[in-house]
Amino acid sequence: MGMYFIEIFRGRPVMIIITFVAVYAAWMLFAYLYLGKKNLRKEQSQLMAIIQNLKALEEQF
Repeated sequence: MGMYFIEIFRGRPVMIIITFVAVYAAWMLFAYLYLGKKNLRKEQSQLMAIIQNLKALEEQF
């Protein structure tokens, strides 16, 4: 992304570059800290449900 940013921001005012990088960094942190953890919890609950179903099937046999 750094090389892409260099290409896009060549010749742009510094304030625009700083603003964009700040917004980009904030979005990456939000996606990693909030959305990523939310998705991880969802996947864990799905895996636990699958494990419980398999245990129930095992008890039936």
